[in-house]
Amino acid sequence: MSKREDYCLLLDTRNINDTLSEQDDLSYTNKLKIITSILVSYTPYTINKALNNYKLNYINKEVYETNINKLLNKLKYYCKKEQEK
Repeated sequence: MSKREDYCLLLDTRNINDTLSEQDDLSYTNKLKIITSILVSYTPYTINKALNNYKLNYINKEVYETNINKLLNKLKYYCKKEQEK
């Protein structure tokens, strides 16, 4: 199975939005790493909220984060903020 198929299967089985596909400069390997990493600590619901916030604040403004660690940290930040509500 390819990384793209793995990524799509993970999103499908966990009901996670495919927001990261809007960022063409990320490989499916990196997208998979990011989602897998935050799934360890957060629920799919919280991750979807974080992805929506990322889309509103970055993707819709065409300000893409290309550094994987920075992107992961931004998503973790949004997840943490969502859990605090």
